[in-house]
Amino acid sequence: MRGRRIAILAGGLLGGMAMLAAPAQATYHLNQVNEVMLATSSGDSSVQFVEFIDRGGTEEQFTPAFAPYKLVVYDAGGNKLAEQTLDPTKLRAAAAVGREYLVSTPGTDSAFHVTGDERLTVTLPRGAGQACFEGNTPPPTAVSCLTWGTITKPVGINMFGTGSANGPVPPNGESDQRQGNSAILAACPTPKAPNTSKTCGTVKPSFAGVSFAAHTATVDRRGRALVRLRCPAGTNGFCLGSLTLKPVSGRGRFGSEQFRISATKTATVVVKLSRAGRGALGHHGKLAVLAVATAHDSAGTPKTTSLRLKLVAAKP
Repeated sequence: MRGRRIAILAGGLLGGMAMLAAPAQATYHLNQVNEVMLATSSGDSSVQFVEFIDRGGTEEQFTPAFAPYKLVVYDAGGNKLAEQTLDPTKLRAAAAVGREYLVSTPGTDSAFHVTGDERLTVTLPRGAGQACFEGNTPPPTAVSCLTWGTITKPVGINMFGTGSANGPVPPNGESDQRQGNSAILAACPTPKAPNTSKTCGTVKPSFAGVSFAAHTATVDRRGRALVRLRCPAGTNGFCLGSLTLKPVSGRGRFGSEQFRISATKTATVVVKLSRAGRGALGHHGKLAVLAVATAHDSAGTPKTTSLRLKLVAAKP
């Protein structure tokens, strides 16, 4: 009888543990520290960021039960230096579509022409250090850590976490990035874009530039040309630049707009036509223009591409 009672208690304990494990596995445990940058090539530490990636999809709910969710920074010896609370609603939205989640300084946003999902309010150590994503669970609370340099006391990882990965202290102007095999390599920074293994010093000047997805573009009723551009596979990080629509012959321009497109992606660039452009289009409902895309990749390699593009007015 006593043995049966012990068995029942043990079964209940295991069941309770399973109930605790299930929400932990389905709420935030797949979030990983994906990329860390400490300073620019000139040593400017006002350009710093930490990027996360969560490919768990809509199951990653970042529920209140395990809040607050934090970015916590430690030194090489495991001593906590600083922490900041992260927004679970924004984390959930990024995980649902599997996109990068950027926590950045204003200097980062300006330098890379990106908009961080949250402002980085902690300072990352320029020497060895540890950046961890943590939830509110019994210790250890860290789910994922990306560490750099020689670590003498690694931060402990929760049993349901994705682990800790170590890389070198990234040189000025580069970042530590998680690779497909979870190795951490220093490479040319790619905030809010797919990671790369190419260093800024070894990136080959083979950037192909953006391509045009079609030879025709529609102009909507508000006089905006909707031009589809593609950033090619093999691009280092992203294509950043501007699209200008010009007369096929003569000077002047009909409009211009900036763009930022991640490698392998296609995007619609919306160019508001000038009065002259709208007038020329209005006569025949179509207009031939010279579309010029001037862009560079994340390593700064430039390339200009162009196409004779037909603008067609949208049907009323």
